[in-house]
Amino acid sequence: MTEKILDCRGLSCPKPVLETKDALDTIEPGSDTVLTVIVDNEAAKGNVKRFAESQGCEVEIKEEGERQFRLFIKKGEKFKKTPFEISCDTSPTLASSAVVFSSDVLGHGDEDLGKTLIDAFCHTLLEIKPLPSFIVCYNRGVYLAVQSSIVLDALREFERKGVEILVCGTCLRHYGLEKDLGVGKVSNMFEILEALSKVSKVINP
Repeated sequence: MTEKILDCRGLSCPKPVLETKDALDTIEPGSDTVLTVIVDNEAAKGNVKRFAESQGCEVEIKEEGERQFRLFIKKGEKFKKTPFEISCDTSPTLASSAVVFSSDVLGHGDEDLGKTLIDAFCHTLLEIKPLPSFIVCYNRGVYLAVQSSIVLDALREFERKGVEILVCGTCLRHYGLEKDLGVGKVSNMFEILEALSKVSKVINP
């Protein structure tokens, strides 16, 4: 067995995913070469793991200390040839939409009123048909997806109904919320932009 090491420490998303993709492209499917990717945050670990598994790779993770991880990736025979950045169906439908939250309140002014309004917005949106295809949370919007969020139950209901919730990993890390995520999945700018490119309408409340 041979090992190829890729050090992605200090890289912000989506660079660890893109670097991993490029490294895997140099390895033949079914090869005994193991790609070892080193990252230094939970967001990068989760993103690289999901990407590799989506391509048909086997992934093992070893935690080294509090903020360092090694991902051992083996490119199997079932590796998918379709590049990660190309979607099989990128044509939007008239019904498709995405809601993008960049704050944990709605509007400017009184903060308590803003929280009341964001709560009302989310619960009202649940009653609107069709539901959005995606909900994106970035900057302070990631506070809506944590365990203490006032709209956690509403967002979990969206997820239960098939709405994909993408939560900015860099933002979670910035606010120290990596371990507090209560709904959705840790995402990156590459994945968020790919999702937004698929919809016909983006709502920024």
